Amino acid sequence: MQQVLVVDDELAHLNALSELLQAAGYEVLRTRQPERALAIAESAGPDLIITDWDMPGLSGVALIQQLKAHPATRDIPVIMCTGKMTSSESLETALGAGAVDYVRKPVDPIELRARVRSMLQLSASHRALLAKEEALTRQNAQLRELNALLDRQKRALHEAATVDRLTGLFNRDYLMEQLSREFSNAQRYGHPFSCLVIDVDHFKSFNDRHGHLVGDVVLRDTAQLLLRHTRRGDVLGRFGGEEFVVLLPGTPALKAAALADVLRGAVAQAVYDTGEERLQVTVSVGVADNRVGEPPNEMALLKHADEALYAAKRQGRDRVVRYTPGG
Repeated sequence: MQQVLVVDDELAHLNALSELLQAAGYEVLRTRQPERALAIAESAGPDLIITDWDMPGLSGVALIQQLKAHPATRDIPVIMCTGKMTSSESLETALGAGAVDYVRKPVDPIELRARVRSMLQLSASHRALLAKEEALTRQNAQLRELNALLDRQKRALHEAATVDRLTGLFNRDYLMEQLSREFSNAQRYGHPFSCLVIDVDHFKSFNDRHGHLVGDVVLRDTAQLLLRHTRRGDVLGRFGGEEFVVLLPGTPALKAAALADVLRGAVAQAVYDTGEERLQVTVSVGVADNRVGEPPNEMALLKHADEALYAAKRQGRDRVVRYTPGG
């Protein structure tokens, strides 16, 4: 049952309005005190308020203004009921205060019922619209949260599929995908493309002597050191164990060898402080490109770089060797 609050200091008029509304099927709240009406409206939240204009203490216009100023009551429609509505200025004052309609005294029962019914229908539609907007706002917020969660999960899955857990570099699978892609692009457009294979020297012996935990720390630190000295556009990853690979799009063998020597030198100068010891390691680097030896595919290029790496090992380690056919 819809609820209407009637505010009028005249008891006879209050009773008459209440009886008309109750006969029309509405639940009626009533008060002769406009100050009391504010508290009733806030606690009960009626569907409609009908208020007199001339009342002692707080006029109908002032009551409406206070109702509209309060968040809990500002959306409740108010009809002004008065004999003062005799000019356009009076009408403007009432509507300007926030009234949505008016009825003149003496009240015509048919007119009152029609205006109340119309206003309650509008109010119900307005509330339904607000409820839909609130529900939509909640759904949008939930959707944003869900999308954010999905994005985080996608990033986590992508990271799990492409990132080496120990070093934080790209993993072998991702390196092989990028190697295939970059080699194909270089061949298609006639661009130079080089590959470095980097291996930490005597790492098995290092692990046997210092333990795998220290070895893991050295691998992580070496990975970050290599990352700091590679360029934007280079692709650095851990190929497995103590071996790293750097893909160098647009880079011929001579420039690749120069970069490789920068990386080798940076590792050789680094000191790894375990708290008990200050350790150093070296790396050997094999360099190959898509021009020398004319590798037919990316696997052949990788094999050339690997052969150059083993040549560096044979020549004493801690050095860079470029691939040469038959070398």
